[in-house]
Amino acid sequence: MACPLDTDGTCFTQQMGALTVGTSELGTFGSMLIIGLGAMTLVVGIIQVLLMIVRSAMLVVLAGVLPISAAATNTETGKQMFQKTLGWLIGMILYKPAAAIIYATASPRGRLSHPPATIRPQGRDPRPDNDPCPPGERSRLMCPHAPIPNS
Repeated sequence: MACPLDTDGTCFTQQMGALTVGTSELGTFGSMLIIGLGAMTLVVGIIQVLLMIVRSAMLVVLAGVLPISAAATNTETGKQMFQKTLGWLIGMILYKPAAAIIYATASPRGRLSHPPATIRPQGRDPRPDNDPCPPGERSRLMCPHAPIPNS
């Protein structure tokens, strides 16, 4: 079930297809594995949503407690409270960007090594011959020569 690294992704696609249908070396265990991984992904996604809700609430609470803990820094206990409050606040602020970076790194859309294939219609280009703008730049901001659409 090993795929060489220099292929364009067809080996992986074939192996996953065989795994889901049950014709691979694993038999029906492959289907159960995919169902289990899907269920685990669902549970982890729900946990992530709950963490984001808790993060929002914690930011409000920590922003309210921070001045109180800063005012109590004249005692040793107050200094410890301020350091912990500040640490939790920084952690809660940086959680969302850190999670976004991890998701972007793991997402197949973030990789440029294998760009998605574009689907081209058969026959001639559907754009009019006198259209100077590519299809993705039809707005007036991106392509000032674009004709004004009829409203």
